[in-house]
Amino acid sequence: MPKFSVIIPLYNGEKYIARALDCVKAQTFKDLEVVVCNDGSPDASADIVNNYIRDNRGLQIKLVSQKNRGLGGARNTAIRNAEGEYMALLDQDDIWYPNKLERINEVLEKDPSIDFVCHNEALRKNGVIVQTSSYGPVSPDFYRQLFLKQNCLSTSASTFKKELIERVGYFSEDISRIHFVEDYDLWLKMAKTGARFKVIDDVLGEYVLHEDNFSTNSQTMMYDHEINVLQGHWEEYREKNLVDAFLFSYRIAYLNLAAAVNSARSNDRGQALNRLLIAMRTNPSVIINFYKYFARFLRNKKTDERLSV
Repeated sequence: MPKFSVIIPLYNGEKYIARALDCVKAQTFKDLEVVVCNDGSPDASADIVNNYIRDNRGLQIKLVSQKNRGLGGARNTAIRNAEGEYMALLDQDDIWYPNKLERINEVLEKDPSIDFVCHNEALRKNGVIVQTSSYGPVSPDFYRQLFLKQNCLSTSASTFKKELIERVGYFSEDISRIHFVEDYDLWLKMAKTGARFKVIDDVLGEYVLHEDNFSTNSQTMMYDHEINVLQGHWEEYREKNLVDAFLFSYRIAYLNLAAAVNSARSNDRGQALNRLLIAMRTNPSVIINFYKYFARFLRNKKTDERLSV
């Protein structure tokens, strides 16, 4: 049994998948396997993986193919076909640094009771690193923190015990309601069961933004589906005191505000106003962030105008 199974969901990833596999091949920790799930890609993704397998016999790679079921379905299929003790998630377009798994292994060897490890990432946009994303911290009541404050974890920076996901349930495959945020829903389920989380204060990879994974429409859908996740967990939330009710409504309002800004960016003024009104009705105190968002929007718009001249 390998220590780590690297889980890669693959869909229309012909431009990125070889680089992702190169990142795994370059790992200094070698007790691993790679499980790639081709989620019905119509492009040449599967052929590229098969060629990579042929040319890299020393790297244990499994390629599993299925009809398209979305990110959750692809990750679930890969995990069910994995043999490792820990599942290390890597999206097809993200980047790991060579010491990533070695560093994760050091943490797990030091404290085997840890169920879930995450690390910081650099954010790469248009080929340039623009910032560092720091995740965590992990509070004693981590479920409440994740639920009522924000998702402070990242998919390609996350590694967890296979036993944990088998116990709490796999990624949701409901692409109509929580597509692109099925990872956040799973983190909440794991935290709710009392799983032990650890965040390493090291940058061990990069989250990559590009034209294929970032658009105004997909971003707005993510906000809407995150609202669906929050509402689903609120229905089962036991500690519905006034403070938590305020924090919950504020999160819903904030996501609607973010959706309003996205609509403004795409010049959909009617939808922008509608989402702003929803945000204000949900929690009026979100107006504090409205001015911050609006100022940022104007700065970005001026920058775009200068670049287009």
